[in-house]
Amino acid sequence: MEKTHQHLTVLRSYSLTVLRSYTLIIAFLFLLASCGERAQPKNTTESQDPVLEALNKKIQSDPNDASLYYQRADYLLNNGRIPDALMNFIVSLDLDSTNVDTWSKLSDVYMLMDNYIEAENAMIQVLKLRPDDEDALVKLAKYYIVFFNYDDAKTYLDRALLKNNLNANAYELYGMYYLEQGDTARAIASYNRAVELDDNLSESYLTLALLYDLRDNPVAIDYYKNAIRVRPNNLNAQYKLAYHLQEKAGRIDEAMAMYDAILEKDPQYYHALYNKGYIYLVYEKEFRTALDYFGQAVEYSDRTTPDALYNMAYCLELLDNKKEARRLYKQILEVFPDYQLAIEGQRRVGRFDKN
Repeated sequence: MEKTHQHLTVLRSYSLTVLRSYTLIIAFLFLLASCGERAQPKNTTESQDPVLEALNKKIQSDPNDASLYYQRADYLLNNGRIPDALMNFIVSLDLDSTNVDTWSKLSDVYMLMDNYIEAENAMIQVLKLRPDDEDALVKLAKYYIVFFNYDDAKTYLDRALLKNNLNANAYELYGMYYLEQGDTARAIASYNRAVELDDNLSESYLTLALLYDLRDNPVAIDYYKNAIRVRPNNLNAQYKLAYHLQEKAGRIDEAMAMYDAILEKDPQYYHALYNKGYIYLVYEKEFRTALDYFGQAVEYSDRTTPDALYNMAYCLELLDNKKEARRLYKQILEVFPDYQLAIEGQRRVGRFDKN
């Protein structure tokens, strides 16, 4: 009579559509990371920042030196002062509109400000000044993939690889491109070529792991481990590996150890709490311990799914606490009236307390 319900986003339920959406999110994050009358930028010394003070003095001494505005803009950008950085990059370009690095940085700033049209224009300007700039070609291709302009993305990727056929980032983007086209075989080949050329591409390793996982290929484990090797604090990759070990490799003890390691770093990690509860419920038959972990999962959940709450009710049912189980089933159905497992649970324990 086991009616436990696994969380809806575990790897087994990943569809290709979900994976493709995941790669677009990653591409967008990578893009951000890579990345009338105008007033004169103010000298910003109120923070008593010695670096800024020194740059301000240099600019006062030579206000027509574009490189000084670039330096100040870059410093401001690295310290999170985006609007001030933007103003300084623009002034730098007013003084020297041929500086490729300034246009490239300006593109980064516009991306951070969600001004995607100006970001694209700045990247195009880079290529006008330096048509074979590999970084700009790849960056613009990434931009077009994120915004679904696949034809232009392919054009720029082809140009980047024509310039340098050992460009790992271009192959990584081709993996995203083919995945968006639904061609998983070519996507896998492209991602594998990318990690052959650069074994520090964590997201390529993780995407490959997910793709192999969808095919029930045990080599997925090696790719998960490589993703974690590159980014040891990537809890998402650790969770995916732990779940694979649990569900597809049957290595429950190893999975449990990984969930424990995740919870040491993030005690509120919902999926680790949930799956520990699931293991105690299904494999260990330790219902009280399972109940505790599901309770913690409920506490830290986004409340968009009643799975953990259902499993709490089911644990209570197994512990012969039908009154409390009945209360939880009722609570679930008040919010999710079509939740079939709770409907069945309510039938088992009865809708009303007979005492």
